[in-house]
Amino acid sequence: MIAMYVPGHSLLHRCPAGWKMLLIFVICAILAYPELPLWILGVLAAACALLYCLSELGWRVFAKQLWICRWIIAFTFIAQVWFTPIQATAFTTARITVMVLFAALMTLTTPLSEIFGSVVRILQPCRRFGVNTDRIGVAVSLGISVIPIISASMKTVREASQARGVRTGIILGIQAWAVPLMVLVLKQADELADSLDARGI
Repeated sequence: MIAMYVPGHSLLHRCPAGWKMLLIFVICAILAYPELPLWILGVLAAACALLYCLSELGWRVFAKQLWICRWIIAFTFIAQVWFTPIQATAFTTARITVMVLFAALMTLTTPLSEIFGSVVRILQPCRRFGVNTDRIGVAVSLGISVIPIISASMKTVREASQARGVRTGIILGIQAWAVPLMVLVLKQADELADSLDARGI
């Protein structure tokens, strides 16, 4: 899903964050169009895969992001298949998958600091109405960064449980790694809150 920045020197890496955010907005607006033709979805999906290669990330990163999306794909498909025809369900699932892959591509090729700066610049006119654009930029940055952090924490806790020989079946799952994960995430949240308080944000 949302991934952290991978350094590179491709044209996509050098493209300003604001333009990439605008492009993602336009693509998501197109994909959300109710009467979207199938061929446009196919073109956007192919363009997404091509951009992963042109951005020096390669097919492996594209395949990895697609694998990470598997639960979103499964949930979206299962949630709709009972209420809509199978073709419409598959089409909607494909739309959402392409949206997520484009969003991941942006975060993979854009430093978090640039995303923060772009959000602040875009919202600059709102300052005259008393809007704290810095706080909104921080909120967006945290929203982007927190998912990979939690994912890494899950991996750490799971590997630690396996190293101790703890079984992680369905029944013992909560005790084995879910509770330690919650403790670790809450500890990280406290540290982040203290850091923000120290900066006056």
